[in-house]
Amino acid sequence: MANLSAAEGSGAPARVAAAMQGDAVVLLGEVHDNATGHALRARWLGDAVAAGWRPALVFEQFEAARQGELAAARSACGRDAGCLIERAGGGGWDWPLYRPLVQLALDNDLPMVGAGIGRSGMGALRQGGYPALFDAATLARYRPDAAPADLVAGQRRAIEQGHCNKLPARAVDAMLPMQFSRDIAMADALLAHGQNGAVLIAGNGHVRQDLGVPRWWRGRAEPRVVGFVEAAGDDALYDVTVTVPAAPREDPCAAFAVPAGKS
Repeated sequence: MANLSAAEGSGAPARVAAAMQGDAVVLLGEVHDNATGHALRARWLGDAVAAGWRPALVFEQFEAARQGELAAARSACGRDAGCLIERAGGGGWDWPLYRPLVQLALDNDLPMVGAGIGRSGMGALRQGGYPALFDAATLARYRPDAAPADLVAGQRRAIEQGHCNKLPARAVDAMLPMQFSRDIAMADALLAHGQNGAVLIAGNGHVRQDLGVPRWWRGRAEPRVVGFVEAAGDDALYDVTVTVPAAPREDPCAAFAVPAGKS
């Protein structure tokens, strides 16, 4: 509990609570491996649901292409979150951190929507471009091939910084449509399922106002954005910024280091 006190005393809970009602669309970010941020997010969303809010939960962590499997798992598993995750959850996620949100949805009969793009989808994107992932109406709505120059430049910088400025330009070129596609898929899922309110569960990079889902948003009212960050200084990227203690982890840039004796 001590780890949560600074964030809980910041005024953020009241501001988040004010956003989570009615038909609002709220984007709740995360540092993927930060348990403190996950716990706060689950608690505050749980409080809103207890107060009567019934939004759809849109998850980056469940694949859009497996929505049928998610629905079947929900039918088969009842209110057993572990069962649902085992049947419909994709690899590469620390699922115990997301289990409270899945349980919240099951216990309160909230819609659950997968908005992630898996490996097969990314493979199709590499082979066939945006038309391999999105139908003509979706492409016309978002026009990813005509993304504004500032969005392209900013997303390129974010990809470079996220990979310790060690990627060759061709790799950044290849990753740019992947990032755009992920954000478009999430924006479109929120648009389709947000009639009674919706919440996006995704990484901070996907919810930031200057580069992420908000840049692709085509809804009536602008979404409210909450970032859960480990360092101060990113306040302009979110409507509400919640700073939490950094999680212990190895240096992510170590994998890019050149072994001793090589150049």
